[in-house]
Amino acid sequence: MPPLLKSFLHHLQPPPPAAYSLPFSTTTSLPPDHHSPLITTVISLLTHHRSKSRWSHLRSLLATSSSTPLTPGHFSQITLKLKSNPHLALSFFHFTLHNSSLCSHNLRSYATIIHILSRARLKAHAQEVIRAGLRSPILFNNDEDAFAEKTGLGRVEQDCEGHSRPSEVSRCKGSFVGYGVFKEVFGLESCEHGEKMRRGFRARPNVHSFNELMVGFYRNGEVEMVEEIWSEMDRFGCVANGFSYGVLMAVFCEVGRLSEAERLWEEMRVKGIMPDVAAYNTVIGGFCKAGEVEKAEGLYREMGLSGMESSCVTFEHLIEGYCRIGDVDSAILVYKDMHRRDFRLEALTMELLIGGLCEQKRVFEALKIMRSAMRDVSFHPSGKSYELLINGLCEDGKIEEALKLQSEMVGKGFDPNSAIYGAFIDGHVKLGNEEMAAVLRKEMSAAQKQKQED
Repeated sequence: MPPLLKSFLHHLQPPPPAAYSLPFSTTTSLPPDHHSPLITTVISLLTHHRSKSRWSHLRSLLATSSSTPLTPGHFSQITLKLKSNPHLALSFFHFTLHNSSLCSHNLRSYATIIHILSRARLKAHAQEVIRAGLRSPILFNNDEDAFAEKTGLGRVEQDCEGHSRPSEVSRCKGSFVGYGVFKEVFGLESCEHGEKMRRGFRARPNVHSFNELMVGFYRNGEVEMVEEIWSEMDRFGCVANGFSYGVLMAVFCEVGRLSEAERLWEEMRVKGIMPDVAAYNTVIGGFCKAGEVEKAEGLYREMGLSGMESSCVTFEHLIEGYCRIGDVDSAILVYKDMHRRDFRLEALTMELLIGGLCEQKRVFEALKIMRSAMRDVSFHPSGKSYELLINGLCEDGKIEEALKLQSEMVGKGFDPNSAIYGAFIDGHVKLGNEEMAAVLRKEMSAAQKQKQED
């Protein structure tokens, strides 16, 4: 838990919840550290204040405490103290973006929140922050000439690292800009018009250059551009390697073109290109996404027979596949096998497994699996997982157990949403407690109003 100053704890401790209201958890305090009083106050407020009002109090605190906003360094210090609660750290980051006059950002502060999210295996959230950073004019100058000056594109023909330059530009300015630089670096635009390569420029694109472009367009969802780059490779006599095939197969699997992915798989074998773990995982994931889990299992067995070690991703794909077709028992067997190999499930895959069990009214079994995963301190359940379990418990009339779980959920940084309130309301109605349901409806309405004001 993040270090806190005890002197602030009493002041910021939330009042006890009213009768029948949903409980909110607090944390214990630890000895103070070297942080400034303002930073320590912010940390205390974030970790101890009621979720519904912490943001309005934080806004008031920052607006009145200093004439200058929090610096990127301050943000990093605060966020690192929240690393055991990555969802709360992400909420604080979003708060600073929506209140830019109260906190400024730079590459360091973005790197801090990305590190925390990645450490917690919140991959989707980390990627979202990265995309936001790449679009931010604060982090990257939007002026093309200034950017070209900064990256040295004016000297690109004399740069012996021409192969790496397009990929650097792609990461900073987007794949299409990177592709434009790629064409300029290797003189492809001149070649397209039937002209010879520019005099004195002997560099030719290699397979790694093409792979970088394919990956960039794949991440942006530009399927046609990935195929265009693949065609360019063939036109320049550049031989695709296993990674190249893996990227194109990933594209085909992503858009449901499994027959073309299978064709590439067979083409690899004919050419003697041995698929690696990533290639196997790509095709296994494609089959599982399409509900063809038997084919995915066949490839998994093939991996074992060839002596190739499967990875955590392999098992996650299989679990997701079985959950999609409603075969939760097989998904649990895969999960147990995964656990024996000391692999850890990602929060989103755990969410699918919990959802499948809850659909079959096996709520306590789902809760037991989540508790087992939480023994690893790096695992952080998603808000949706808590929501599914609370809903299942309320449907079974286990209101007290659901309340305990909801209290834990709030302690993890997840605010109660309308679905959570709805689960408790329906649970009380099912038990014939209309008075309690009415109280919760009123509380839900007040919470939604407060959220809109914040």
